[in-house]
Amino acid sequence: MVSTVAKNTLALYVRMILVIVISLYTSRVIINALGEERYGVYIVVGGLTSMLAFLNTTMSGAISRYINFDIGIGLDHAIAKRFSSSMMIQFSIALIFLFLAEIIGVWFLNNKLNIAPNLIDAANWIFQFTILTTIITVIQVPFTAMVLSYEKMGVYSVIEIISVIIKLASALLIKKADTNQLVLYGALILLSHLVIFITYVLYSYKSFKSCRFIYHHDKTNILPMLKFSAWDMFGNVSYTSMLQGATILINMFFGAIVNAAGGITTTVSAQVAWLGRNVTMAYRPQIINAFARKNSETMIKLMNDAGRIATLLMIMGTIPLYINLEYVLHLWLGMVPIIQWSSAR
Repeated sequence: MVSTVAKNTLALYVRMILVIVISLYTSRVIINALGEERYGVYIVVGGLTSMLAFLNTTMSGAISRYINFDIGIGLDHAIAKRFSSSMMIQFSIALIFLFLAEIIGVWFLNNKLNIAPNLIDAANWIFQFTILTTIITVIQVPFTAMVLSYEKMGVYSVIEIISVIIKLASALLIKKADTNQLVLYGALILLSHLVIFITYVLYSYKSFKSCRFIYHHDKTNILPMLKFSAWDMFGNVSYTSMLQGATILINMFFGAIVNAAGGITTTVSAQVAWLGRNVTMAYRPQIINAFARKNSETMIKLMNDAGRIATLLMIMGTIPLYINLEYVLHLWLGMVPIIQWSSAR
């Protein structure tokens, strides 16, 4: 068990290092290619769809938890039924999200956000691409949960590395484009998510016999996941509102250029957060499996180990970054954009 967790953690950290390096360089290319204002538009439009997709964030944890639990007690038929239940839930969330995004989201984008008139058409295109990207992400959750629940961290790492490489290729491509760079980038990001979705589906279908969709009416299988997710909903809604709500408020009061600065901040904080998140991701299946087998001693030991290691890695990453932040920004972005408040309004 310890060797499995160690291997999974190593795979996730190899992935993390490559993803951080590629993602940060991709951000640099995108900012240089789009410019501060268009990059800010992309950030605020993406943030608008993220606020509407909070149900997906809430459900993803519940789906992983119940699939892990069924694996822990060794019920293959229960795993298959759980997968089908999660697919029905995610399709429902996708439909709710589509309804909210096309009615509330489009109105808010065109009437409340502070976007320059020459960029409003591009913003609407980006919004539609982001809606489709989010729907793909929502439906992908059960397949990703299967990969993580069966502790195929190496496969997960490879797929995620491929994802950031495709996004880097998209950034380099729009750098050479002459017109409609913002719209082209949104379309390419949609395409990259579609490729990753198909990869997860094909791998899960071939590797896991329980990864088959069977429609059923068993509410006793669906309701526990919905009830469990309700406990997470308040925290997820609060976190999403804090993060994406701040993005929207910044846009309404200061404009898209300041959103570019917020996008840089979010990128850095997200990469730092993975220092601790990788540990919990590696330990999570083993913790839930131990709970399913009613092995409390092992579960508590794993939780303590995960907490100590995650805290240590977070400290090792954040303190040096905090001390050398200005140097890191110049190393990452080259020429750090200077925000003029008077022009950003």
